[in-house]
Amino acid sequence: MCGKGEGSDLVSQGVKYRLPNVQNKQIFGFLRSATHCECSQTLEKEIYSTATCKEVGSGPFFTIGMKSSLTYTSTATSMTDVAELKYLTRNSSIVYNYTFSVTKEMQVKAEEQIKFLLSHLKSDKGNKASIFIDLKKMIKRVHNLQQFDKRDILTDEIQQKTFYDALAEVATDDSVVLLAKLCENGNLDSITQLKFFTTIAFAPNPGPTAMRALTPLIKNIVHITSSQVNESIRVTEEQKRNVSLSQHLLLGASGLAHQFCRVSKDECIASTEYVEMVNAISAYAKVDSMDEILIASLHALGNLDSLTSTAVEAIDAILMSTTEKVLNWTVITAFEAMRRDSCQATLKKTVRNIFADTKRNDQVRIHAYLSLSKCLDNLDIQAIHDTMKDTKSSVGVFIASHVGSIRGSWSPSKLQLNTSMDNIQVSVNLKTLDKSLQSSYFVEYSAFNSNENYGVSGEATIIYTSEKMKPEFFSINATIDLYGRSFNLLEIGLSRRHMMPNQMQQGEMPSSLWFGNDVLGAKDTYYRIFGTTIGLGLESLKDTVQTSIMQIMSGENHSWNFNAIEPMTLADEELTFPSLMGLPYTYDLHAVEFDTVKLLLLSGKTPINEIFESFFKPPFNYKLNIETDYEVEAKGGISLGGNTPIAIGTRFNANMNNRVEFGVEVGSNATVLADFRINFPSNVIESTGINANLFHYHEAQGVSIRLKKKGQAVETKKKFNPTCVKCQLTGLQKCSLVVSEQHLWESKCTLEKIDPKMEGYELQIINTATGYEMVATTPGSDFRREFKLNYIIGNAEKSENIDIGYEVKFGKLVEQGRVVVGMKTPTTSPSFLPSDYSVTLDRKTNSNFAKSLKFEIKQPKENDIELKIDVSRLGSFATNCTFEARHIHVDFDMSFLPDQLQVNGMCDVRDDEKEIIDKCKLAITHKRPDYKINMETSSILNVPKRTLEFDASSSSEKRSIFTFNLSSKFADDIMNGRNTVSMRLDNGEGIYTGSINQTNKMTPEIATSVLEAEFVPSKSPAFTYTSSMTCDGKLKEPSLYDTQALLSVQSKFKGVILAPIEIDVTKEVDYRKVKGKFDYGWTGSSNISMNKKPILWSGTTVNLRTEEGILTAIGYSKDARFQHDFMSHVLFRQKDVGTQIQNTTFSLKKTDIIEKKVQNIAEGSVNKSLVCRSLLDFEIFEFGHMEILDRNVVDWEQLILLHSNEFKLFQEMKEFIGKKTHYTKFMLDISAKVIEEKQKLKFEILTKQQLSPTCPASNFNFTL
Repeated sequence: MCGKGEGSDLVSQGVKYRLPNVQNKQIFGFLRSATHCECSQTLEKEIYSTATCKEVGSGPFFTIGMKSSLTYTSTATSMTDVAELKYLTRNSSIVYNYTFSVTKEMQVKAEEQIKFLLSHLKSDKGNKASIFIDLKKMIKRVHNLQQFDKRDILTDEIQQKTFYDALAEVATDDSVVLLAKLCENGNLDSITQLKFFTTIAFAPNPGPTAMRALTPLIKNIVHITSSQVNESIRVTEEQKRNVSLSQHLLLGASGLAHQFCRVSKDECIASTEYVEMVNAISAYAKVDSMDEILIASLHALGNLDSLTSTAVEAIDAILMSTTEKVLNWTVITAFEAMRRDSCQATLKKTVRNIFADTKRNDQVRIHAYLSLSKCLDNLDIQAIHDTMKDTKSSVGVFIASHVGSIRGSWSPSKLQLNTSMDNIQVSVNLKTLDKSLQSSYFVEYSAFNSNENYGVSGEATIIYTSEKMKPEFFSINATIDLYGRSFNLLEIGLSRRHMMPNQMQQGEMPSSLWFGNDVLGAKDTYYRIFGTTIGLGLESLKDTVQTSIMQIMSGENHSWNFNAIEPMTLADEELTFPSLMGLPYTYDLHAVEFDTVKLLLLSGKTPINEIFESFFKPPFNYKLNIETDYEVEAKGGISLGGNTPIAIGTRFNANMNNRVEFGVEVGSNATVLADFRINFPSNVIESTGINANLFHYHEAQGVSIRLKKKGQAVETKKKFNPTCVKCQLTGLQKCSLVVSEQHLWESKCTLEKIDPKMEGYELQIINTATGYEMVATTPGSDFRREFKLNYIIGNAEKSENIDIGYEVKFGKLVEQGRVVVGMKTPTTSPSFLPSDYSVTLDRKTNSNFAKSLKFEIKQPKENDIELKIDVSRLGSFATNCTFEARHIHVDFDMSFLPDQLQVNGMCDVRDDEKEIIDKCKLAITHKRPDYKINMETSSILNVPKRTLEFDASSSSEKRSIFTFNLSSKFADDIMNGRNTVSMRLDNGEGIYTGSINQTNKMTPEIATSVLEAEFVPSKSPAFTYTSSMTCDGKLKEPSLYDTQALLSVQSKFKGVILAPIEIDVTKEVDYRKVKGKFDYGWTGSSNISMNKKPILWSGTTVNLRTEEGILTAIGYSKDARFQHDFMSHVLFRQKDVGTQIQNTTFSLKKTDIIEKKVQNIAEGSVNKSLVCRSLLDFEIFEFGHMEILDRNVVDWEQLILLHSNEFKLFQEMKEFIGKKTHYTKFMLDISAKVIEEKQKLKFEILTKQQLSPTCPASNFNFTL
């Protein structure tokens, strides 16, 4: 295969055809500059007898050189006839579409591959998603698909369902023919039909064959008239369910016809198949048709580019009808039927008359205007001017907003519409009319980048009728303008459904609300993708799912089976770019989710239809087996010559699958009240696998072969030992396994049974003579797991006891015991709480832990609660609480390890509105060794006086341990006043005192705060700390943008730390902000002295001036011998737009004060520049120089450059001693260029690196 360049003839198996022209410079410009071809060919009778080509092509990720030569010694009849040649070279329906002819050999290979894939498609294997992707690819290469719809090939349900769904998503002419036949015979479930009807709406290259196959389906739609709908006896439920599928059939078939017209242009209206299909759709555009079918047929006609005379007559009849059966909404939908053939003369005349009729409903007239605006002529403009003469008309207000929005649009897609509106003059009164909630209007937002040739736009239409608070119609539309073409991504229209009579203009209001009777439904909503209507409302989806579930459910009197198989495509993208060598560059990504759900319900002797009633009428036994299989597969790659007889490239695939299998069983009989089981039929309950693979391949005549590098040895798999985490309590284990190769990674995680004999879990509730018994076991397991609870019912006068015995057997562990819960509530109880409540635990098992536990709670009075807890061998706890309105009293007593430790005490809190008094006492007694400690605390908070007094003391039998007192007083205004705190601590050996005083004062311009703190230890000098802070803020103008503030802080510490020490700190911050530009200054100093002799002092100054782009920092530190000075100066400059320069200098010096010697520890500079022309065109350069200790010099340099045909990365660091180079510490140099030499392109990469002084430099260069 060889071509001479864009727009040239291309040779494929000796037959030439025209290579599509590359017209978009933004997408394909790089291919012109990166591809070169030289060919020598001899053409004889339309057959190339000899051809020799040398070509070099460069794609985004690879560069390929190719030399090809063809020599024919004899000729034969070409496999490509004139019709197929014309098909191959026709216009594309998308941006760029590479069409090719599948060879007979490729077809044979594809047929064999389809049979192979179907034979390996099993419900218990985890490769279903991958097979589904490959099936779709192979189906596109086969013309005779009828051969696979046989019992010997589609042997089971999963093969049949997967094959049909793959056909539905491919939408080739051959698949449409087969699926249409299956639909006609009733062999497709409704979900597959929905996929089929939706996919055909966007068929990439449909032909007459597909339209010929769909037309009988359209004609066979069950025709239900509107009168039959009202007579529900005559309309079956099956007919109603099929209505939604009929809607999708009409919309999908019309979408396919639209795609056919996009490819064939003017030839579509001359096609017999096209005319017959449009007429079949038009047959349902009648007033007496069922409302849903009528609306769907009108929307379907709106998908078509050219309307036939029959369609025009049907639409015009609805528009001209004056019968009461024709609702206003039906007329509005009829406007939509001409939206793609908007210049049709007959329909335009009728719509213009409706628009000019002032007796019509406002909403109808506005929709008529929108229909006319798509193809304006002078008569339309005159009608618009006549309407806008009434400045109070809501129609005129809408027209003004629509014209104004279109004229202000930046979207190229609105350019033609904008030009057609040049002669429309909008009244000034309409322009200035304020929008209200009842005004209909049109809004549009758009943005467009003319340099990059792309943009986006969005528009919304909101239509009210007179006297209405809620809109009658609302639509949104999103459009993208990309490289000279516009794509209508999504459009949604919503409407309130009711009669909308003309009386609304006199103020008649319907009783139904927006979400009332006129709720959004199938009749009111439409949604379009790429301008094609594909759905109406949400009811159709509900009907489709309901029908599908009914079809996949099956069963007999005592069993029920649910088997769902559903492949779903998540991504199916393939981008093809032209190349001058003739082979396409293909980028593709395919992702599929494949779900399989199997449910089997067995009801024993109970009929399925009585399953819920039998729960109240034992005996019964139900079993439910559940199997779910979830799989996601993603495949993609980059190739040269994809979907052609010869291809080469790189592929990847990733897969994740999850499989779960278990069962549930519920039963009941005379002795067993309830028997619940979870069954695990397989050893593996759940398995999850993830794998990923990357490989190179080449494909010839449909046969793909994976490639390995020349001389590459076969790498053995690295298989790690499986790891399992076991849990004997549940009897399950979680295991994982990882396998990896060079380009392959696999991981598998499973949930398994530890003992394969374990059948699952069982829980039984059994009636006994004294109560109930509950038993939980794992039947079949060799490991003993048994849990029993015995509930014994006991009654006594005015009391009810709950007596529960328990027994646990877990392996060799056996635990038995009894729990008794007692409650006693007299009839005179003042509250809902019981007067006596107790819980007693008695264990029968011998161990060091407590043999028994008793918990009691009593309520002797309404406001009193008593609580007691007694644990044998450990201790007890008792408390009594009294609650009143402003008084809480608590007594408590606790013993731990009897005769060892006892704790008792009380706490009392009173609130008399002015004071809150809190008193607590605690006594701790220990017998071995013998000691007793008493503690008391009290606090008084006086709210009016804003004072707090706190006292605490502790003592033993022999002496006082400590006493502590804290008193504080707070000012009424914290920000203006004095706050004081004082404390005193006596530990028996000395007295410690301390105080904190803070005085605050604030005015509109200045704020001050003075803090004084003192702590006097026993027998030691006092510690003192003082701090003074002043903030002077002046507001120059009454604006938040002009501010000036000066903050000064002075603090001093004095005390003894090993020796008497004093620390003085002074700080000052100056901040100014004027009109968005601010200056910042900070100065600080500190002095430390010991024994009144200075030992260290330091100072720092920082200034930032944003307007001048200067940052300066100066600092020093000094002791008795040395002084260190630091300086840094940074200058920022904006040279021009996109260029910034930064210069930094710094130095660090050390001065010997005694010897008066100055030493430069380090000094240097850093210069940095940034030039940014665009996101992909910039240059960053940095150079640094630093001298260390007056002898070592370090220089570093860095450059990052990205230009149209050049990339460079350079980093280097050198160190000098004296004037001689010592070594290069680090160096990295990478450069890449695309060079044109003698009309040929070369791609050069040069690298050089040295990563350490001891590692010699190495080079790596190559050229393509």
